[in-house]
Amino acid sequence: MRSDKKSLKRITRPIFDDIKLFEEEFKSALHSEVRLINMIGRYIIHHKGKLIRPILTILSSRVCGQPSLNSYKAAAMIELLHIATLIHDDVVDGAETRRAQKAARQIWGNEASVLSGYYLLSKAFHMLTTLRNLELLQIMSRTTTLMAEGEILQLTREIGSEDEDVYLRIIYLKTACLFGSAAQAGAVLAKAPPELSEALKRYGEALGMAFQIVDDALDLSLIHI
Repeated sequence: MRSDKKSLKRITRPIFDDIKLFEEEFKSALHSEVRLINMIGRYIIHHKGKLIRPILTILSSRVCGQPSLNSYKAAAMIELLHIATLIHDDVVDGAETRRAQKAARQIWGNEASVLSGYYLLSKAFHMLTTLRNLELLQIMSRTTTLMAEGEILQLTREIGSEDEDVYLRIIYLKTACLFGSAAQAGAVLAKAPPELSEALKRYGEALGMAFQIVDDALDLSLIHI
């Protein structure tokens, strides 16, 4: 775990200032006049993960040119979308923890968690519309549809099924497609050529597949310890 943090810190060192700007957009997006939403927002910020998806967006923008304010907004939008799915996942799975902390549903209940997830999802799409980029809107609309399909496929697959093709399809839909879109978003907003945008999308998808396989393998190893 410590080596993972060191590796991520080394990767993100060149975009340290960019990440700070992203975090400002992210905190602003989580603010609401509703007290409960602010409470959950503060909890999310305090227990944020590695921010791999927004980092991908920023790095992609850097590869293709210069990040803009829209790049940071897109990174925040993608992280909001990711967190919304995690909150809903925890409700569906009846999870007790998330990132070694209590899951939101354990603190505020399932009803508040589901509604907060919907709020984050709608906030993400509101931010997306402010970017005024039709291509990115089409990319993210497709991505959220695929992610929903992944949730339903996982829910309805035969319990105990070890079908490799089904497993790989699920992790592509639930994880890898958002990684791909995160990388592609940075390229699109940096006005990269279509072939470079597509290449970064494929890179993100491959990274997402590897990420989820390793994550699942670690979960299995912990179960059998």
